[in-house]
Amino acid sequence: ANRGATSPALRRELARKVFQRTAVYDQAIADFFKSRSDQWDEGWDKDAPLPERMNLSYSKVQDLRYGENPHQRAGFYVPSWKKNEKPFEQLYGKELSYNNFLDIEGAIDVLREFEETAACVVKHSNPCGIAEAKRTCDALYQAIECDSMSAFGGILGVNRPCDLKTAEVAFEKLNFFEVFVAPSFEPAALRFLKARKNLRLIATGSFGDGNPCDMRFLQSGLLVQDRDRPVRLDANLKHTPRFVTQKQLSAGELEDLLFAFKCVKTVKSNAIVITQGRQTVGIGAGQMSRVDSVEIACRKAGYRTDGGFLASDAFFPMPDSIEVARDYKLRAIIQPGGSIRDADVIAACDRFGIAMAFTGQRHFRH
Repeated sequence: ANRGATSPALRRELARKVFQRTAVYDQAIADFFKSRSDQWDEGWDKDAPLPERMNLSYSKVQDLRYGENPHQRAGFYVPSWKKNEKPFEQLYGKELSYNNFLDIEGAIDVLREFEETAACVVKHSNPCGIAEAKRTCDALYQAIECDSMSAFGGILGVNRPCDLKTAEVAFEKLNFFEVFVAPSFEPAALRFLKARKNLRLIATGSFGDGNPCDMRFLQSGLLVQDRDRPVRLDANLKHTPRFVTQKQLSAGELEDLLFAFKCVKTVKSNAIVITQGRQTVGIGAGQMSRVDSVEIACRKAGYRTDGGFLASDAFFPMPDSIEVARDYKLRAIIQPGGSIRDADVIAACDRFGIAMAFTGQRHFRH
């Protein structure tokens, strides 16, 4: 057809494949030397400057059922040098969608925050329930109980191996959910869960620390930042949380207040979380006004606000949220502080007899 020669179109396609392959190879060599440089620790050092150049190569691992909506195509890609590595193993269920991947990663991100036995329910990339307990089944029960209406059709996650009792609790409390995420599943739990239709089981193995950086692709380019690491009292908080009000809490109550702060860190901004003990009871997420998030969290919690703790991912710009907290009988608040009107906010807490602690560290999540 081409008089014994290849066509221009074929030559262009072969050239593209060659340079694409050699680019991946060159990038792998560059990453090898970067990871062994004194300036870099495993390729990413929070104390070193961000790299001047980001050369990224990703390979498709699988096609997904569809994107955010059924009319959109979607695929899952991983860094080319990790093509044979998957972030988790699907043990059962139909193929995953784009939204399933987002929620699975969201659940893992929440569970990574907690060292004690914990569980969460994630819906549309936001947790709608988080709890800690001595037993995995109790943590899951309480996480669902936070907002069982919102939990319907969501994703359940635990940070300990799923046993039979935990699997049974999931269906006692919630008759429909799409995905169950756990480090592993005990054989009895696996048999019980595999009897359910339209359920996907995801085994993550060890959660680890996750990637050291966040990347977000924009239409105009790429944003890169250090990952917001889990809150640890002795490592991540710039200062030990300090009470700025006349009323203060005991050491044990402060631990419960810190649990609320860990939870709010995983919620989309503006974020407010209300807790009782080691259980969320109300969550307000993604609002343009912080006082609206407070109102939503309080309405979700209902009577459970009485004597509860409130955590905010950023400072209160004015005392109006404190007035709402007073109306719902909240006992204590934890927030980063740093507003030019901190004094007004503190005065409102003193006036209403609410304890307030500042952490000195904001945790926006857009």
